[in-house]
Amino acid sequence: MGNERVRLLMLICLHQKKEGIIMKPFWRWLILVVGVAMLFLGIWFMFNPKLSLMAFTSFIGILLLINGIFMIVNYIAEHDNLTGWALAEGIITALLGTIVLVNEDMSMLSLTIMFGLWVIFSGVLKIRAAFTIKEIALSGWGWILALGTITMLFGLIALFNPMIGAIGIVILIGTFFVIQGINAITTFFFIGRLH
Repeated sequence: MGNERVRLLMLICLHQKKEGIIMKPFWRWLILVVGVAMLFLGIWFMFNPKLSLMAFTSFIGILLLINGIFMIVNYIAEHDNLTGWALAEGIITALLGTIVLVNEDMSMLSLTIMFGLWVIFSGVLKIRAAFTIKEIALSGWGWILALGTITMLFGLIALFNPMIGAIGIVILIGTFFVIQGINAITTFFFIGRLH
């Protein structure tokens, strides 16, 4: 079964090679560079939690500010086609971005509270799903219940102890970057085998 999947994948790639879709060396090497950078960034995020959270909060503030400005400019250019609500959304988004950039401590606290609430909500949904699975008499519902309970407890801890919430955010972001970096590096080597 596994050999059939590999053969099918190779046939698809060979077909793409005949069509001229195969990746040029520059882009292949760029994938490697981005992968290595993401891997190191993920590790850096995990070992520098406070600085990472500050950088992440600033990044969100900049994105909100730029998005708000673009929404305001778009309203000015297209005011005949847009309602005043579009302008209000742009102003609020730009103001929120400015607040995040000016008051990073409050923004980091807000971010950790939102993270804690999100984790609690996720845990509650898992607990609910466990009881639904139990009702239809499927096995494994106890594991889902345990996972949901642990998730909800972690969310409560993160909510009432913002430092733990901040560490959770940083670990989540760092893990994402590490996984994406490994994925890009693996893609680089896989594409190299196709050439």
